[in-house]
Amino acid sequence: MIGKLILIIVVSFVVYFIFFRNRKIKPNSKNTNNEETLVKCVKCSTYITQDNALSLNGDIFCSTECKEA
Repeated sequence: MIGKLILIIVVSFVVYFIFFRNRKIKPNSKNTNNEETLVKCVKCSTYITQDNALSLNGDIFCSTECKEA
């Protein structure tokens, strides 16, 4: 009887370590590097990504129309 109980416990631990041990959520380094920073156009108050923003004398614009106006 005790032998069966020990066998069930051992099998349970083996199953746990095989299937559930590696399921911890790990931070994805790809997502942290691809985050985009939003900036606000000083003319029309539109938010755009920093990569797409136009800059003139420290001011940020969303398009050439806002930049020229």
